[in-house]
Amino acid sequence: LAHRASFAFVPILLFWTRAGASAVMPGPPFVMSRRCSGGENHNHGREDMTMATGRPRKQISKRTFEELCKIQCTESEICAVLDVDDMTLSSWCMREYGAPFSEIFRQKREGGKTSLRRAQWLTATRDHNPTMLIWLGKQRLGQKEPAREIKATVKRDPYDDLSVDELRALAGGDDNDGGDT
Repeated sequence: LAHRASFAFVPILLFWTRAGASAVMPGPPFVMSRRCSGGENHNHGREDMTMATGRPRKQISKRTFEELCKIQCTESEICAVLDVDDMTLSSWCMREYGAPFSEIFRQKREGGKTSLRRAQWLTATRDHNPTMLIWLGKQRLGQKEPAREIKATVKRDPYDDLSVDELRALAGGDDNDGGDT
């Protein structure tokens, strides 16, 4: 026998998930292997001999992410809506945009600022909201409220300049208050 087949024992690991028991086989995705001489590649008709490891990547909607950035959500709020943690979001941004979350957030929130400015403008001009018109005038046109001159007269206490003795004399008392002297 020039070519001998041998069987390798591969332990199967069981673990419990919410879906029930799952079997995991370490190593190549087959239990039986053949010893081959000469370094031949015997993949037994399988193109990809590697097994995927880890859990599948979380699917994140690019549109939802960008809309959340536009309305100025914080990173933790975005993570809560997308049901991911901050590390997953950060690695997704690197894969999807080629930049870290902070940079992408800075870029995408600018669209939200534009929308907010448009809404303010329409509120002021279409609805003729005087408060918004005044605010935009101050912010964009450099308008200011006129400085008001306040005139106030301060009444002085007429008794401020009097000494203690003069105050006693005005009060009707003298130095001798009828006590033992």
